[in-house]
Amino acid sequence: MTSRRNGSQGLAHLATIITIPITLLIGILERNWWGAALAFVILGGTSILLYRHAR
Repeated sequence: MTSRRNGSQGLAHLATIITIPITLLIGILERNWWGAALAFVILGGTSILLYRHAR
């Protein structure tokens, strides 16, 4: 049980680390900062939910 919980926390942390560069890439490539911000909010919110669920 403990290892599974730690794995989920690690996954959420990893998702947060991955989210930021992807968001920047979307913003730069698309030149659409609203879309990038929206993607950031969605991905960030998902990772926060994963993190809370892990705890």
